[in-house]
Order: sequence, then structure tokens, then C-alpha cells
Amino acid sequence: MAFFLKSVARFSHPHYVINLLLSVLFFAVKTISPICDHLFEDCQLELVRHIAVCIKYLQTLYGRSNTAESPHTPATLTQNIS
Repeated sequence: MAFFLKSVARFSHPHYVINLLLSVLFFAVKTISPICDHLFEDCQLELVRHIAVCIKYLQTLYGRSNTAESPHTPATLTQNIS
């Protein structure tokens, strides 16, 4: 229990609290119709498009890392460091 409390206390830094608050407020502002209509032109969250881009990026990254000569493989990365 003490370890859990230390972990939570680490995230009580104002940076994390403000970041979480702003994230929740952005989601609320983008989804509440009267506020969103006043502040933004488009009231839809673009999560689907962003998730699709992230998936495509990960597919590209892992597709390249499966080849033996790719610079993205962990073995190649550790060889470049030493």
C-alpha cells in the first residue's frame, strides 16, 4: 500500500494535475454542443483519424523491424550505441 501511495504522490505534481485537468476540459468543451458551437467550427473529436494514423505508423514501423537488415531492430540499435 505504501508503494502505491508513493506512486500516486509522484503524480500529484502541478504539471500532471494541470495536464489532466486541461485534457478533461478539452474533451468536455469539444463534446458539449452549445460551448463547442461557440468556440469551434467542427464539434467532432478527430480520434478515429488520429488512431488510424497511429496504427498505420505502427504497422510501418513493425513491418520494417521484421527485416534482418533494418536499422530499427533492437540488436542494430544496441550495436550503434556501443
